[in-house]
Formats: sequence, structure tokens, C-alpha cells
Amino acid sequence: MEGFLDAMTVNAVLEQVREAVRSQLRDLGAENVEAMRETMLIRNGMYCGRRFQCGTYQAIWFIEEDELKLFGPCGDVLRTLSASEAVAERSSSASSDRRAA
Repeated sequence: MEGFLDAMTVNAVLEQVREAVRSQLRDLGAENVEAMRETMLIRNGMYCGRRFQCGTYQAIWFIEEDELKLFGPCGDVLRTLSASEAVAERSSSASSDRRAA
């Protein structure tokens, strides 16, 4: 049961990061963020993060560093923040939206 709960926790965190990335990319000008593509990143045989692509925008989540880098259409870094910070911003924004409704 513990492994199942760990997997659920990992999946919940991953889904929170996905939503935060969608929100960040949308804010930077990406369109159709619901169609975002995702790729697992492997370094030296070990899982090290994810790449999210939405049109010409992309984000890379470095798991160990808890770092999220967002890139523009020309490949320039538009923003760097921790994944934890991005999730907190997304949660705060979603709470504000629910209260306003």
C-alpha cells in the first residue's frame, strides 16, 4: 500500500507541475496550452526531469534542483523559478479565481 501512496503522491505533484507550466506558458504568450506535449528526460540512465512543449514555447523541469526554466519561441530563457514556487503561484491564482466567481 505504501508504494501505491508514493505513486499517487508523485502523480499528484506531477499534475500540479503540469498545470503550473500551462499557466506560466499561457502568461508568456503560448496558445493552445491544453495540447502541451511532454517528454521525460533521462541523464546517465536516471530520470532527471521533464520537457513540456507548447508550440514554439517550452519549459524544462529539473527534478533534483526543483528548477523550472521557461523558454520563448527563439529559445531564449524567459523565466526561471522553482517548481514549488510555480505550483504555489498557480494554487494562489486558482483560489483567487474561485473566490471572484
